[in-house]
Amino acid sequence: MSEYREEGRRDSIALARFLLSAAAASGIDARWLAREAELPAWALTAGMGAIDARHVTRIWELIEHALEGGDAALAVAAQYRMGALDLYDYLFATAPTLGEGLARSRRYLHLVTTNCTLDAAVADDGTVTYSFRQQHPVDRRTDLAQRAAVLMCCDRARAATSLQFAPVRVGFAHPAPRSARRLAEVIGTDAIEFGAPVTSFTFRLAELGSPMRTADPVLAEILIRYAESVPLPPVTWLEQFRAVLTGVMEDGAPCGVDEVARRMTVSVRTLQRRLAEWGTTWSAQLDEIRYRRAREADLLANPTMQSLAARLGYSDVRSVRRAMRRWKDVTSLDSHH
Repeated sequence: MSEYREEGRRDSIALARFLLSAAAASGIDARWLAREAELPAWALTAGMGAIDARHVTRIWELIEHALEGGDAALAVAAQYRMGALDLYDYLFATAPTLGEGLARSRRYLHLVTTNCTLDAAVADDGTVTYSFRQQHPVDRRTDLAQRAAVLMCCDRARAATSLQFAPVRVGFAHPAPRSARRLAEVIGTDAIEFGAPVTSFTFRLAELGSPMRTADPVLAEILIRYAESVPLPPVTWLEQFRAVLTGVMEDGAPCGVDEVARRMTVSVRTLQRRLAEWGTTWSAQLDEIRYRRAREADLLANPTMQSLAARLGYSDVRSVRRAMRRWKDVTSLDSHH
């Protein structure tokens, strides 16, 4: 069961793509990086979506190794520009004030990762501390990710307000890196604690009222409405498999086990073994997804066999007819219960 809890962690495709582009700017071959991290091929061209967090943590590991002792977090954060994290960035940028922007960053962090939360606490000294709470044990790779996240949050705050303020203090849950001096220069403060209980950054409460030069209430309303409608990323391997299988159908690609295995960067044998571990089979899942898509699109009410075959990835009309008879029996059985 621990394996499935591990697989429940999700990172956004936008985050993975940003890391690849940042690595390329540092002279690392992005195609090699994607291949070594076993990044699914569809993730490089898809719009919004999520992938297993192991791919992103592996990218961090590879970047650090390729930089041969250089600070991977600093190198990645230096390449950050507003919009690199897609919807998540624009939810922040369109807020009226820095405080509201950070509130949205907390509320919608799941659009970037489900591996941590961002908490806020107001202190008596007139400051607000934002803390990253890790859902999975912290290791070297999550240290890098959190260090980069603090750097990017500070950079985003300065860019959106056009104010050159620095956080009052910063805490990192990891030991001091070799480039601690450079880290302090980039953040803008020497008040950095290493080995802190959690990774955090602190702003003055008065600064949170700073207006955002990128504020846009009309666009913000649209983005928030859209963000609220975005489903949470799949939390199990089986849900990820179903999402990929559905994507193959939507793309109009041949709906075969070979194509799904390729997009999930596993062998056909491994894919079928994993399905067996979940107590199901390729044919059972394929039939279920086809039935669900047909029902959701109301294709069963007035079916045209040729269109059903095309929409659901069947090779011929006879296969559709057999499937419809089977689905009719299942529907009839369900109605009696």
